[in-house]
Amino acid sequence: MPVQSEAILDFKQINQLPYRALLYELRDKVGNNAGGVSGVVPNWFGVAIPNPDIFDLSKNVYVVIYFHPLLHQVHYSDGDYPTKTGNLGTDWKQLYAFVDRLGGQMAGAIEAGAPANRLVVFPFLTAQGQYTVATSEWFNIIHDILQDINTNVVKGICTRPKKIIVAALSNGSFYLNRFLDDAAVLSVNNDIIEVWDFDSVVTQPQILVEPHGKRLRAYWENPHPNTATATYIHLPGPSSWQNFPRGAQLPVEVPPLPPHPSDSNPSNTPDADPSVNLFHHYIRDTMFLDAGFNIEADNPSI
Repeated sequence: MPVQSEAILDFKQINQLPYRALLYELRDKVGNNAGGVSGVVPNWFGVAIPNPDIFDLSKNVYVVIYFHPLLHQVHYSDGDYPTKTGNLGTDWKQLYAFVDRLGGQMAGAIEAGAPANRLVVFPFLTAQGQYTVATSEWFNIIHDILQDINTNVVKGICTRPKKIIVAALSNGSFYLNRFLDDAAVLSVNNDIIEVWDFDSVVTQPQILVEPHGKRLRAYWENPHPNTATATYIHLPGPSSWQNFPRGAQLPVEVPPLPPHPSDSNPSNTPDADPSVNLFHHYIRDTMFLDAGFNIEADNPSI
């Protein structure tokens, strides 16, 4: 580490990485629905805390807010959002798999030498359209989540200064851009220190991440169109991914990502052809580890 543009990546399997996965649900306190699940979006927040037993409280605490892609591409229905139901492959509860992946990757970064002072918050968003919880209120919700973690998981976490990172996969940049735009006029904007872009360039139409002047770390399958920009890591295929696990070792996606137009086997099944272009998926499954390792580190140039 750090990963460099055009690099040939190596992959090491590590078992039994320690992290704690949690799920928080918003409920109404007053009104006719008092005690019931709030009808706002998002009303579920997954959280992953790597290495909670040795969480490092000697430094700042980093909170990563991670936006998933627009799920209408994989046929999720917003009508199923209130009950978090759906058919196999479009069941909203399956989004919790992201929490598992992200927790494992962040724990992997700590295993590689990163400080154990970071956690990830994963909002469950609707398949298309805007979220309805005011951006200013997100920070209050995350504060409440941290208070619960302070009581039940990592005692003392609320005594430490917090730094916020916002990240998006693919066209999750749609949500991330609004979040940053709204946050720009809030006092907490100064607490947002970095933006992570996991392959927004590949989506059609492109919804590129606008970092709003924040430090940007981005991993793209395609070259960045502005060659003067030196904050992007270009991971092309097949050269960068020739060592990625193949065949029976290929990770199964639950929930699946939208198929890339060039995927000949978008189901990502174990018998997938090794020549299949799944680099968008590979970036999702690996580069969060690199970003988590290199928080506040200078980005390499293209």
